[in-house]
Amino acid sequence: MKKKLNILLVMTLVLTLALAIPAFAAYDFEEVEEGIYEVTFTFDGAQDANAVYLAGEFNDWSPNHPDWEMELIDGLWTYTIEEIEEGNYMYKFVVNGNDWRTDWDAEDFADDGAGGQNSVLVLMDTRLDGEFKVGIDYTSQFEYLGEDEEFNFNNELLLGLSGSAFREVEEGEREEVLVFSSDLKIAQDIGDIGSAAKATEASLDEFSLESLNLTYLHDLGNISLQANTFDRTNSYGPLALMHSGQVSTNDSRRVRVESDKWLDFNAALTEYTDDITDEDSRREYLGYINAQKTLMDDSLDLGASINYNQLVTEEDGIEEYQDVALIGTVFGEYRVNDGLTVRGQYSNVPGFQGELLNFILDADCEDAGLEIDNDLIKAVYAVGNFEVNGDEWYDGAFPGNRIKLEYNDVTERWEGSADQADETIAIGTTYKFHIVPYNKEDIEDEDWFDWNDDHEFSWFGDPNNDDEDFEIVVGDPYVDMLFDIDSFDRTHVYMTELEYVIVDERASLMAQIATGDTEMTVNKGEFTLGMRAFGEDAFLLLADETIEDHDNRTEFYARGNYSLLENLKVDADLVYADEYSDLGGEGVEHRVGLGADWTVNRDLNVRGEFLYLDEIDEDEIDEKTDEDGNVLEVLDNGFREENRKFRVEMDWHRPLAGLDFVNAHIEFDNEDDFDEDKNKQEIFVETQTGLVPFTEFVKVNTTQRFDSGVNGYYAETSLDLAVDVIDYVNADVFFAQDDVSTVEIDDEDVEAFEDGTAVKYSLEARFHNLPSVGDYVNHITLGFESDVDGIIDHEDYDDDDNDWKRKFSASTMLELPTVEEFHGLTIELEMQNIEDGEIDEVPDDLDEDDQYYVADGQKFVEWYSTLTFLTGYDFSETFRTNITVKYDLSHGEISEYEDDAIHIALTKELNDNSELSASYNRRDEDNGEDYVEVLYSLTF
Repeated sequence: MKKKLNILLVMTLVLTLALAIPAFAAYDFEEVEEGIYEVTFTFDGAQDANAVYLAGEFNDWSPNHPDWEMELIDGLWTYTIEEIEEGNYMYKFVVNGNDWRTDWDAEDFADDGAGGQNSVLVLMDTRLDGEFKVGIDYTSQFEYLGEDEEFNFNNELLLGLSGSAFREVEEGEREEVLVFSSDLKIAQDIGDIGSAAKATEASLDEFSLESLNLTYLHDLGNISLQANTFDRTNSYGPLALMHSGQVSTNDSRRVRVESDKWLDFNAALTEYTDDITDEDSRREYLGYINAQKTLMDDSLDLGASINYNQLVTEEDGIEEYQDVALIGTVFGEYRVNDGLTVRGQYSNVPGFQGELLNFILDADCEDAGLEIDNDLIKAVYAVGNFEVNGDEWYDGAFPGNRIKLEYNDVTERWEGSADQADETIAIGTTYKFHIVPYNKEDIEDEDWFDWNDDHEFSWFGDPNNDDEDFEIVVGDPYVDMLFDIDSFDRTHVYMTELEYVIVDERASLMAQIATGDTEMTVNKGEFTLGMRAFGEDAFLLLADETIEDHDNRTEFYARGNYSLLENLKVDADLVYADEYSDLGGEGVEHRVGLGADWTVNRDLNVRGEFLYLDEIDEDEIDEKTDEDGNVLEVLDNGFREENRKFRVEMDWHRPLAGLDFVNAHIEFDNEDDFDEDKNKQEIFVETQTGLVPFTEFVKVNTTQRFDSGVNGYYAETSLDLAVDVIDYVNADVFFAQDDVSTVEIDDEDVEAFEDGTAVKYSLEARFHNLPSVGDYVNHITLGFESDVDGIIDHEDYDDDDNDWKRKFSASTMLELPTVEEFHGLTIELEMQNIEDGEIDEVPDDLDEDDQYYVADGQKFVEWYSTLTFLTGYDFSETFRTNITVKYDLSHGEISEYEDDAIHIALTKELNDNSELSASYNRRDEDNGEDYVEVLYSLTF
């Protein structure tokens, strides 16, 4: 694959140069001074002639003037005009005084009036003039991994080329004809050179084209060849139908043509691949052709587009086509006048008639809850409440009723298609994985492993659902949609739309005066009425990266906004559509959205929103009742939901003397997606002032949840003390009232916070300009943070899995003003009071004395404290060193657990473009403990 790519690049470059550079004539010229040229003619013919003369417009067509006689040199008749002005001159060669010959190697020709052709001498420098840049970044690295006693030698060269080529079109003017840029990577890694048995071959590990962009600019359009780029050019038309961009690849290349001369046109074919050097790979082809033409004095636009998508997998040289989608679109837009526009579009799209489910299991994946080496697994099956060979899995794990998964070496996961089943497997089907190991002892200690009496297999359920069965849902990480071309039929999507715009003449005039743009307009109102219709099972790949699968659906919509006053703008969004449901529901959908923006003055803005939505809720398939116990309207397998959302927000700057701002909002939403009980009644208020004595500002806010009783209060300040040594003092506090949220302890739900309240606060102060020692102590910073109640560990309060309840920090920087080469010594102390934990049993693979933090929810030390030293020194302008040491105060030793526990780096600048560095790291998570690196870098 790579060889083919290189050949393609060479052919493209040769073709481009051939198109851009004119053919050489039988003369050569050189500009000796501005507008004056020296020209040398050569004539390959009539070597046996007595004499050959040069005749033309520059010597009044004299056929035998002795001053214009050509000289025979090495078999070529040659003549040089030492000075001739820029221009075009017709000429011919005259053999023996009467035989007029045309120079057929000339750049141009003209009628000689006697039925023949004169050759034309063109004295204008049309050869390419260009700019060229080269960038080189070379790194040579020597590593010593003390943990593995291994030596590695790594080399990497990044070569960047870029430039442009120009052609002179008129005197003093030139145009760009060629633009190019590319990045080439060459890498060689030699591992474990200390062991001949393990040493890798000294050959290139990587020779790859990281990026390429080669574009030829032609009068009719631009032609480009591109690699490792991702172009998501929208199709023309209001629906912007195109591929959604759901590709995950390491390499791509694209050929693209575009033009805006007499037709707005662009077309491209892009290939995305996992690895261009791997025969077992995944490739995706995306193509589009877009054309648009403006007619009738710029009032009518007509256009068409074709989008093509195909997914191909190749294994052992055998290609399998898995996904084909072709979308054809025509559209038009007619601007009746300055305010009224009518548009329409018709698209022929794939109609997805069925689903072919593909079961997927990545056993060596933390998200799957397994992390098992695939080499330990003999076989994997998917079994569920569906029939295979007439049997269901609940009747027993018989070989005949299981869907077998095969291991895919390319994706490194187990995959199997559900078309092995006797029936269509529907959304909502439950299943498990049946895993057969080569040796049960290898994985029997895993928590999830549960084998039968024969110790042959295990049932693996959903680790995110209390080890219950999986349920097939769209987006399930263990189920994938695999589309086959036979699963698609053709259907349609069409739309028509009427848009009316009211221009604010006064505001437009003021904007034109302010900007100088005479075409600028400001709209007072915009209104749109439209209709969209989707054919049965219309399958769309949209530009907004969403994939939609529609049943028969017709929707009518209206949206608009209007400035009632100069400072009051209202908007509305109304939709009436046929209801549809994957669960079989039918009916209608209503959506009413209303909003208003009121700019009271330059300091106060108010925004109000109301949303009413009446639709089928497909997530609710069990019986559902309202607050009074009445069963909601059941629509087949779905339920009709009426959702009302109301929100008002205010942003008020300087509302009162002394207040910087007041931000507030109130919101009611009976179907909130981010709240467990689907009900939200919230009010939020925040303000800030700078009038409190001895403070720069004080900011406070509160969030009140009327639906649940969960309330939060926050305050923050920065003290402004008239003390020269105090740089700043910052403090904040957060208080939560939560009588609703619970956590699970010993399989029981208990209140998240004791007495339903919790407090978190922090304080930080920085001191500088210290008397007597200010020249030597740059600053001292002290900080304290308390989260005894675990607010930041609580899921409702931005959980980040912290496991400390108090934290103290201090830092300072010591300097020696008389020693400019000294970087200073930074000392940082951090002490963390570990959260309470119960030590029921120390895990077998953990030693209490070796623990510095929390393992498996158990606390081994009360306080974990580290002291860090950082310093550096410049021995000369080109030679410097930096040192970091982290000391574990909890165990009285240099830390065994922190990265950069001891880190020493020496750097020597060899010249302006290169440097040599060496470093030692006591612990480095990426490379192992006792890591030594020697690095040579060259950049220019």
